[in-house]
Amino acid sequence: MLCALGDADGFDLIYNAGINFYGQYEWNPKGGVIHWTHHDPNGQHEGGWLNHGGKIYQ
Repeated sequence: MLCALGDADGFDLIYNAGINFYGQYEWNPKGGVIHWTHHDPNGQHEGGWLNHGGKIYQ
């Protein structure tokens, strides 16, 4: 999984630990990508989140 967090703090994924998220899935020939798992600073799109290890990243 590739996670582009920009200015946010990163985190290490633990194999088979699970992740919950709210965002927008877009299919592509490589399987797809999940967008908008963060706050939109322009206020044009509903923000999403990632939950890993009980910590929520927005």
